[in-house]
Amino acid sequence: MPLGTPKPAAMIFDQLTASTFALSVRLLKTLTRAYIEDVRTRRARPRILALGAGHLRELEDGPFDLSRVEFTVFEQDEAACAFLGHKYQKQLTIINASLGEIESSFHDRGGFDLIYAPLMFTLMSDQRARRLLGILKNQLAGGGKLIVGNLAASADLRGYLTLFARKGLRFRSRPELKVLADGPKFDVYGDPFNNINYLILKNGLKSQH
Repeated sequence: MPLGTPKPAAMIFDQLTASTFALSVRLLKTLTRAYIEDVRTRRARPRILALGAGHLRELEDGPFDLSRVEFTVFEQDEAACAFLGHKYQKQLTIINASLGEIESSFHDRGGFDLIYAPLMFTLMSDQRARRLLGILKNQLAGGGKLIVGNLAASADLRGYLTLFARKGLRFRSRPELKVLADGPKFDVYGDPFNNINYLILKNGLKSQH
């Protein structure tokens, strides 16, 4: 904990780090980094799209060469966009867009080798999430992967998040997350701590690059 942390903030810090939720967030970051490393290994010039990924903490564990990667970020938080722009300079294409604008922002942007949205669907209604899933799966290149995360209905800090985080969070069980997917090609997984569920789709078509 940083020196000088006020007592109320210290109490919150203790609650967050003492829960299994902290381990789930770390696992989410590690998993996302592994998918990024995988696509960098398999493709000469991979195209990656991150949706609502905040400060891109998955890029921070050790040196990360983005020179061969076309990396596009959709983020609605202006402060996060400013942080990424300063930190990564022109290595990323950063688009500051609201959830509503994201759906109409994919014209001529298809062919991504990896699309990931860590917890964005937790902020969406079933109708909007289902619609965005349909859009995103059509943006994948052959062999590309789509990974969506959602806070689980059994999340360790569900009460805390409901009280202090953004209103209208949608916690979903694995069956509820699966229902959002149109078709049988999506696989659903839960993390070992039952805090985050993942919806994963691999485009079986052959890549054109």
